[in-house]
Amino acid sequence: MDSQYESTGDPLNLSEFRDIPGGQRVPSTVTPEHRSRPKSPESPEQLKRMTEAPGPHLLTSEMLQTILGARDRLPQTSYPKLRDPEPFEGEKTKFKTFLAQCELKFRTEGNQFDDDEKKTGYASSLLRGVAWNWVETYLNQEGGINLTWEELKINMKHAFGQVDAEEKAFEKFQKIQQGN
Repeated sequence: MDSQYESTGDPLNLSEFRDIPGGQRVPSTVTPEHRSRPKSPESPEQLKRMTEAPGPHLLTSEMLQTILGARDRLPQTSYPKLRDPEPFEGEKTKFKTFLAQCELKFRTEGNQFDDDEKKTGYASSLLRGVAWNWVETYLNQEGGINLTWEELKINMKHAFGQVDAEEKAFEKFQKIQQGN
């Protein structure tokens, strides 16, 4: 055995071994001197000596300031910011584009739009003209827009979306099915 793994003479000294996956025990690379904690200072003078003496285990305030300064100069992790969707004025031909742009914004900047209230408020703020007049009825209700983003999209689709023949047939089918 290597000298760093030699036993202290106690054949059951398990402190020098560690568990690994599979239930095996292997010699530990932690030596007894690494297991001990540094002593607490007993006086203010001793604390001052410990904090002022550079060493591998202590950081001086100057070293800490250097580290913090370097951290502040690192580029901040950020998410891409997309351009806002074009305001929607109620034109049926532009409705799908408006919704797609909102969905893309919500997915890309998810940390900003993490609940329905933020999504519906943001999308509503982009409505103009006829579309604004439509959403204003929801805003004037007690409590404001009490719709989820999915509910608002469905309501907007009924008000502004182009309904194609396949969609109309599906809606008729659903109404017939619900009537039975």
